[in-house]
Amino acid sequence: DLSEEHRELQQEYKTFIHLIDKFAYRAELTPSAKIISVNQKLVNLYQKNYEYFVDLNIREVLGIDISAQNYKEQWDKILNGNIIKITESIEIGKQTYWIDNYFAALFDKDRNVKKILYVGVDISELKLLEKQLRSQIKEISKETRLLRKEERKLKKEKEQFENEKARYETILNAINQTIGLIALNKQQIIVEANKWISMLLDYGDKELINLKFTNIISEDDAEKLKTAWESVLKGQKVVEDLNFLRKDGKKLKLTVNFFLDNRNKQLTVYLLILQ
Repeated sequence: DLSEEHRELQQEYKTFIHLIDKFAYRAELTPSAKIISVNQKLVNLYQKNYEYFVDLNIREVLGIDISAQNYKEQWDKILNGNIIKITESIEIGKQTYWIDNYFAALFDKDRNVKKILYVGVDISELKLLEKQLRSQIKEISKETRLLRKEERKLKKEKEQFENEKARYETILNAINQTIGLIALNKQQIIVEANKWISMLLDYGDKELINLKFTNIISEDDAEKLKTAWESVLKGQKVVEDLNFLRKDGKKLKLTVNFFLDNRNKQLTVYLLILQ
């Protein structure tokens, strides 16, 4: 019924928020950009307490003033249901942080804006790497006799940069796009699966529950899944492309982000699945 569906949606939202809190800054805002709540990562960034943030305007935290013309147009788009990214730098003490700031409106049943969800991803390391790459390119142009050696070094660092950028983009896709969510226990039994992944694999709402995860993964990827599982149980972050099996037996390649959650002494592995 509708109440059960509402509870399921609330639980999926809470789980999604918990995963976001592991890697990103998060806050909930009023439609006028005043802070309602923040997560621990944002508190730690400013080395303040929670009470410090409540009722502050977002411009006092992120430097984004929605009354300014360049931000006002984007804020209006947010209030109309668009997901907007604003990249800005902030100064905290003597440290500069570059942040990709994402904003999305949450609506009530009457399509009125209830609040704004803010998610911020720290890209300072990527910005620093970009600066380092530019500096190295300039140095290469001056020292032509070391060109070949420097080109090899630059190529390696550029690959590291692209790998790191791809990791961030994978995480951000989970925010900007519809995602699949599966929760597994230690025995790789599916204990939770959202509607998106069930529909994608042509299963009913609850049909995936209690299935062995390996039952919906191609045998071709058995070794790949085994390696990924061993890594995630060690606390490592794992992103892997796996061939899923639809109910009709057809293969469907999906990108899977593995997250370990051992709260309450009950080990659970969450999978964020992107198409």
